[in-house]
Amino acid sequence: MNEIKKPDRRTIRSRNRLQEALLLLLDEKEYDQISVADVADRAKVSRPTFYAHYKTKDDLLLSYFDRIFASNAKDLEDAVTQIEHLEQVDPTMLGHLMTNVFVQWQKHRALIQTLLRSRGEGLILQRFQENTLRTFAWIFEQTRLPPRDPRILGLLADYFSGTALSLVKHWSEGGFIYPAESIGRIYSLLVQPAIEQLLGQGDLEKLLFGYLQTPPPTEKTPSHDR
Repeated sequence: MNEIKKPDRRTIRSRNRLQEALLLLLDEKEYDQISVADVADRAKVSRPTFYAHYKTKDDLLLSYFDRIFASNAKDLEDAVTQIEHLEQVDPTMLGHLMTNVFVQWQKHRALIQTLLRSRGEGLILQRFQENTLRTFAWIFEQTRLPPRDPRILGLLADYFSGTALSLVKHWSEGGFIYPAESIGRIYSLLVQPAIEQLLGQGDLEKLLFGYLQTPPPTEKTPSHDR
């Protein structure tokens, strides 16, 4: 495999300046009122310099949140690697691990609230779900608890990420007044039943049709009347 070339210091510095400029502008106006020219002017760079790093303003915003997600992933990785006997981990562990994620989101609460009021909401929510989905897939692999049917793993990861996303939205609408630890406990209560019920299932078709006396439906061949 070819190694991915890391950006040089000048590139990193320019990207950081553009991200910081966008964050400053978000304190002054709604996301959909900010233009590429506004960001370039605030960062004291030219528009060609902006487009050398990002295709659109949305790409710039998502690059900042990718930094947050990368930090969250590192925290989760450190937390998981400190757990002994991963194969014996209680399902409630996911709720405790997700508390680390909620702590990070609480640190960025002002930015999240601003974006949830603007057109930036859809972008962030989609990215949140994508990254949380990957995080859960990784956690299942590391804890050696994944179901044998990979489709069940996909259902679980999608459900868990959607639940986390819903909690963050309600948390934000309430002004982030509750501590991250409380949100983590609520999250654990919500997902634990699904973990306990589904992780033990080995085959998705048996899970879906196990309560039926007949086999899964098959396509019928159309009959031709003579």
